[in-house]
Amino acid sequence: MHGSKTTARRKRSWFTVVIGLDGRPCGRHPFPTKGAALRWIEREGTALFKGKAERVELYNGRKVLMYAKELT
Repeated sequence: MHGSKTTARRKRSWFTVVIGLDGRPCGRHPFPTKGAALRWIEREGTALFKGKAERVELYNGRKVLMYAKELT
């Protein structure tokens, strides 16, 4: 009899990338959920980087761009 193999799937996190005024990434912040990442972008990220960065981008665990918020 074969035992069923259960492998724990590695949960991919969401992450935000801050794009500086020169167009280069200048910061990355990981989050466990999409909602947490979006809340950070809308509240803290916008306030922290307004005038210091061009935009904040949200990526999923497969490094696919999901959302971008312009800050300039």
